[in-house]
Amino acid sequence: MPYFVLGCRALVVLISLSGKMRSRDSYRDFESATRRLAPFLPASVLAPLVVLAETATVVLLVVPMTSVAGLASAFLIFTAFTVGLVMALGCEPSIDINALRYAISRSDMRFVRQWRIGTGALHAAQ
Repeated sequence: MPYFVLGCRALVVLISLSGKMRSRDSYRDFESATRRLAPFLPASVLAPLVVLAETATVVLLVVPMTSVAGLASAFLIFTAFTVGLVMALGCEPSIDINALRYAISRSDMRFVRQWRIGTGALHAAQ
């Protein structure tokens, strides 16, 4: 079971890495996308650094003693990707507080209903 958990931790980053390294064309496509997402940085340097960071992250996530460092590395990679997308799209991050409150209240009510149904089934089984 521990190996399954370790593998699942690295799966998302491994899929991302394999998509970039599947063939020369897919790596060129990744480098081109990197150039468009971060035009102020040299893609010929940034693309290999991303591949190296993702490879290191997979290794860190799979080794049990370094899994916390791997999670931190994955967090940094995904944060950098998100920032790059926001900058490329020219979006200003904004939050509609009322929509957020509504979504939270709806999800809370679903959780309460599911919990009640679950506990009701539990009491009926006893």
